[in-house]
Amino acid sequence: MRRECHPLLSGVRNRANKYKHGLSSAEMESLSSLCETILPSVSPIPELDGQQNQPTKAVQAFYTASGSQTPMPDEMAELLTKRGLPEAVFLVRLVLWLLSTRLGTFFLCGSLCFGEKWPYLKIFSSISLDKREKVL
Repeated sequence: MRRECHPLLSGVRNRANKYKHGLSSAEMESLSSLCETILPSVSPIPELDGQQNQPTKAVQAFYTASGSQTPMPDEMAELLTKRGLPEAVFLVRLVLWLLSTRLGTFFLCGSLCFGEKWPYLKIFSSISLDKREKVL
């Protein structure tokens, strides 16, 4: 009789990853920070009639949603690699790779990538949202 082991130890990968874009994790981190810059989450606005009602869960989820949440960056990368010209895909991947490094971020963003604490030179995804908006 064969003894069953834990699924993670069996060597069989059972991931439901349907995306085949081929971008590395560093490139995906840069792409998700770009998506968050374009579609940031918003703070809830108090009601205009003066009542301080608590918003429902659906309204709170809408306000906290941003472009960097799970399906958006993967779908953008998938769309880019499937429908984009090979030269454009190469250029976008090069820019995303540069933004995932400190030196590349410095070359593309200039002095906006400097921080006040160590490490003083930051990558694009660790720059504050207002500085990323200025870069774009």
